[in-house]
Amino acid sequence: MKQKKKILIVDDDLQFAGYIALLLSNSGFIPRESYGWSHMREVIKEEPIDAIILDMILPDKHGLTVLSELKEWERSKHIPIVVLSSMDNYSYKQEAESHGAVEYLVKGNCSPDEVVAVVTKALLPI
Repeated sequence: MKQKKKILIVDDDLQFAGYIALLLSNSGFIPRESYGWSHMREVIKEEPIDAIILDMILPDKHGLTVLSELKEWERSKHIPIVVLSSMDNYSYKQEAESHGAVEYLVKGNCSPDEVVAVVTKALLPI
């Protein structure tokens, strides 16, 4: 039996995070939710996470800083990170990808199916 992958959604918009969690759950993933950097670190310490969906605007740190720190932290540097943000800015996209994001999606410009497809692709072995 194939083990379900755990996806951590890091977004301070509780309603949006819940919506993404429902999409992922309906697609066979185990979603976990976090609402900021501090809480996200605790979740990653407590259980193995297979991928992260990260917003750029968080209450306790900017997403680009979080992304950089995740890629430097031994516990999370191997985890694929998909940015899902309302920041529709090409320079943010470039910077996020240069800091290790596997994809940068803009909220409202992508379908729910696209979010699931990108997360699924991020989990494929290279």
